[in-house]
Amino acid sequence: MLIHTDEKPYECNQCTAKFRRMHDMKRHEKLHSGEKPFNCPKCDKAFARADALLRHTNSSSG
Repeated sequence: MLIHTDEKPYECNQCTAKFRRMHDMKRHEKLHSGEKPFNCPKCDKAFARADALLRHTNSSSG
């Protein structure tokens, strides 16, 4: 059974952000690396996360 608490045991080692789940911390840490492997096929924008690219492509016209 899952228990809901405010505990955030996973902390980013590059800023003060804290997370409940390791997965969320790992996803956050990609923002610090500067790596942007997700490229828009219609423009020259690149993104660190796939969901950001999806949001961009859904909001862009063309």
